[in-house]
Amino acid sequence: MDTRIFIFETLRDKVKNNYSPLEVMFMTILRHFNQFYSKEGVNHMDSEKQQKYIWVLYKSAEQVRNKIGLKKAQGMAYRLLNSVQAGNRNTFMDTVMRVYISSELEMPSILLEALHEKSMDFETVANAWVSGLISKPNEEGEFNNV
Repeated sequence: MDTRIFIFETLRDKVKNNYSPLEVMFMTILRHFNQFYSKEGVNHMDSEKQQKYIWVLYKSAEQVRNKIGLKKAQGMAYRLLNSVQAGNRNTFMDTVMRVYISSELEMPSILLEALHEKSMDFETVANAWVSGLISKPNEEGEFNNV
């Protein structure tokens, strides 16, 4: 069973109600592990490394949010979630690339890999990035305890 839809609905609720997305991050990590191990012929992965990739996405979106502000980030999160739900990678990546260019921040290479699904699937990348985009500045302490 793929938890993609449950994670999507939970993330949309977090955006709507302005709640912390940290539990969505944990669900995203667990889904990624499940997706990874469900591939045929795969019986080992570096879980710390995979988890770090997901947190890098979260933190990079958090930097974007700090540059553009929470209100603009929330509006963008709805647009991004709609593109994820529709499976439209190009719209998602176009929006993300534009915000990196306008905010003059370096875009992580793992985001570009999402187009080719080399190390993780599109939904995992998108959920992690959107979670970081809507995160709150006071969540730093919670993140460090993870």
